[in-house]
Amino acid sequence: MSTPSSESIPAAGSRGAAPKTAAAPETAASAEPSAGGEQADVDEQATGQAEATTPQTAATAAEPPLAEGDDTAPAEGAEPAPGEGEERLGGTEGSEQLHHIIKKATKVIEKRRKILRDFAAKDTKVTSLYNIVHYLEACRAVREGKTVLWPNEITYGLTANALDDDAVQAIYDSKGRIANPIPILTHKDWIGYFGYVPWLAQKLVDELWPDNISIVVPKRPEIISDLVTAGMDSVALMCPNAGAEALARDICLNGQEIIPIACTSANISGQPSITNSDIAVEKFFGAVDIILTGPDSNVGMNTTIIDFSVDPYVMLRRGPVSLEEVFNAVPELRDKVVDATKKD
Repeated sequence: MSTPSSESIPAAGSRGAAPKTAAAPETAASAEPSAGGEQADVDEQATGQAEATTPQTAATAAEPPLAEGDDTAPAEGAEPAPGEGEERLGGTEGSEQLHHIIKKATKVIEKRRKILRDFAAKDTKVTSLYNIVHYLEACRAVREGKTVLWPNEITYGLTANALDDDAVQAIYDSKGRIANPIPILTHKDWIGYFGYVPWLAQKLVDELWPDNISIVVPKRPEIISDLVTAGMDSVALMCPNAGAEALARDICLNGQEIIPIACTSANISGQPSITNSDIAVEKFFGAVDIILTGPDSNVGMNTTIIDFSVDPYVMLRRGPVSLEEVFNAVPELRDKVVDATKKD
């Protein structure tokens, strides 16, 4: 798949051909001399009169015409009189309304310019998930604070080092949304590094992970920042499938450098999750550092979420793993989980 090529943009301030200069008027020297001396005297007198009147004519042409009824022209650099021009705008109220519109438009323009500057700073690299060299480079890029978009069986996902607030903010910016809690991708053996995990939550993880179910537990605030959790005291942990588990291992150097991996579905805010490489490149080229292309997602649904940070425990979102499957895996949870997704 070819990467999108940037369109050429005309340089700012470019101009067309310089305007042609007007032809110089014919001078007296270029006119043919008259045969008679009397005629020469008349010509000389006429020329003198023309020269005397030329400056006055030029000066008059340079002056702006006076408005009808005005006796004098406005002095150069003079300030307009109080209330002048308000009649056109509907008085003072109209003037204030105009200033408000201009101010609002200026804010919108500056915001768009900032977004364009931020996105333009991303020189997105697009490569294949199956290129082992580029795959390992992408894993290192996450550790170093870059944003990477990966294919996965569920949906395509955005990842960043959750210890780096700038990288986490870059995820929010690329999705075009305000702060919202971002889950942490991790291996089941490392969940205790990032949160306080109740024993039933640990048992569920041991029985099902890797699988399409996330758990929410009280976070370790010294590790997980408020930016990641949008100010909440809890954090969502996940490891949806074998591919995600391998990714977590490779980013964390098989446990030698364990970091929390901020991971969320790749989609523009308010739009469906991306399940295709072509759409991923179309939507996020220029907004993230690396895009890894791969097969289409075959699930197309976000994970099931169970919140273990409250009592009783709550199923916050339905997903590929049903509540009955949860109860079958951990029977002790049958009377301890409330399904908040049910509609009355």
